[in-house]
Amino acid sequence: MDVTVPPRLTLASHLPASDAADADVLAPITLVFDRPVDAATATGQIKLGYRGPNDGDDTALAPLPGAFAADAAGTTLTFTPETRLPGAVLIVVALGETLAAKDGTPLGAAQTFSFTTRTAVESLGLGVVDGRPAPAGHPGEALQLVLDAVDSLGAGGDMAAKATWTSSDPAVATVSNADGSRGALTLVAAGETTITAALDGLTKSVQFTVDGLAPVPGGSGALAASSPTAASFALRFTQPTDDLTSADNIAYSICFSETHALAAAADFDADGVVCDEDAHLIYLQDTTNVVGRIDGAEAGKTYHVNVLAYDEAGNAAPYGEIMVTTGATADAAPPVVGDGALTVSAYDAAGKSFKLAWGAAADAETAPHDVFYTVYYSYADDIDTVAHAQENGAVIYQTVDETEETFGFVPEDDFYVTVVAYDVTGNGTVYASRNVYQPAPRR
Repeated sequence: MDVTVPPRLTLASHLPASDAADADVLAPITLVFDRPVDAATATGQIKLGYRGPNDGDDTALAPLPGAFAADAAGTTLTFTPETRLPGAVLIVVALGETLAAKDGTPLGAAQTFSFTTRTAVESLGLGVVDGRPAPAGHPGEALQLVLDAVDSLGAGGDMAAKATWTSSDPAVATVSNADGSRGALTLVAAGETTITAALDGLTKSVQFTVDGLAPVPGGSGALAASSPTAASFALRFTQPTDDLTSADNIAYSICFSETHALAAAADFDADGVVCDEDAHLIYLQDTTNVVGRIDGAEAGKTYHVNVLAYDEAGNAAPYGEIMVTTGATADAAPPVVGDGALTVSAYDAAGKSFKLAWGAAADAETAPHDVFYTVYYSYADDIDTVAHAQENGAVIYQTVDETEETFGFVPEDDFYVTVVAYDVTGNGTVYASRNVYQPAPRR
């Protein structure tokens, strides 16, 4: 007796192959059948899932979202995931028994195959090798980009040399894809461009600004020196403005030299010019004023003094040079703070604010308007000396010409505050620390 076997839909081949190792995460998953299949129906009847490299065999498969598309003949289905295939995972493709061809021919029995993908990059971070705070520079600069990559197994490193790089506007900046110089960025002209790195199907972009304009020194570039001692003096000037960089992000070099004039930006690189390491800002941004201190000069000498203001792109502009003569005597005495009392008032737990006031300090060598105050806080009563305040306290405010301030800041627990008054030489005197009461301190 003849038995007629009903026809069945047959999976003739597929890629990747069963049990394939190191399958490419960028390669498609294709299924070839012996007769046309409807792609929309197949998407519901064919399930794809994956299991990570550290998952056990009993770990449930995570779904791999995506959809199938058919070729013109309808016999080849190609799966496109919503995102690139994950790396270093086991991918399982399960065909349900109810899957059928367009003519209704069923698969008849469920079928499953699996394969493992290669290790691949899973996350990218893009930056500049010199660690500058903002993606900006000035025309003519040559920079090396860094592409921090982490792969499927958690290993990481700079993959700039393996990425493909593009610039949305090569007239502003170009980026190299040549072997040995991949990720080398050349800034061409003022403007903005998007720099993109592509690796393992992932992309990371950053908007890069090329700024050709230097800051404009405030107050017509005027500098004023005061309170000279044997090694130090205060320097006051007005903040610059910049077309792209905010005032908070302007950087400064306060420089001095006994032998070299400091009129132009190039002068600051001459031998014998002291910048930054021994000359520094002691207080920033008192609305329009910046107060700095020259430290490391010698007694009774006359110096060329000037300030360079830098924007985030590295463009620099000098203020107007002045000549300053240091004092003849060293200043070892710290400011006098009277009874050293602090007053805490207007405490508002709901609004998270309080007012702090202190008496003005006096100093034999430093003028009152050059004494600067630093407010510290700590959760413990351990800021009772200058050294303890610096070691244990966190700075919440710095000021000159003020002896009170309202803080829109309250830590989450009971805390203490103090103030240290500093003279131009850097000698400090601490005020008596105060506990700032909170009705319901955290326990």
